[in-house]
Amino acid sequence: MKRTQLTLLFLLPVLLAGCGAPVAVTEPTPGAAASSSAQEGASAQSAQSSATSQVTQQTWTMTQVAEHADAQSCYTVINGGVYDVTSFANVHKGGAEKVLALCGKDGTASFEKKHGGQEKAVATLESLRIGTLQ
Repeated sequence: MKRTQLTLLFLLPVLLAGCGAPVAVTEPTPGAAASSSAQEGASAQSAQSSATSQVTQQTWTMTQVAEHADAQSCYTVINGGVYDVTSFANVHKGGAEKVLALCGKDGTASFEKKHGGQEKAVATLESLRIGTLQ
């Protein structure tokens, strides 16, 4: 069972007791839990994959990207992909200012100059992808 499921399992009686509802907690059988967890995991992964593919299939114009040009909403274009780097700016090892300088712009040249060919940087960037440039 996942940690969050275990936490909920233990907190549920406390939460329900405060509502005056009757509480009955049973421990799932090991086989049922494994089967249920596998099904839940597959469903969650499918839903996440579907949501991700819907988001990454969105097409953006450069005008739309340019509307996200500050620290509160920072989108950039790199190699034809559109990325929301807002949350990443503050954790960028090179400093937030390096990321924020790309807000609302095509950051391909800057990204390739500093990170071209670096698998970890490319993987991190891909996790922030929200679509493609039209």
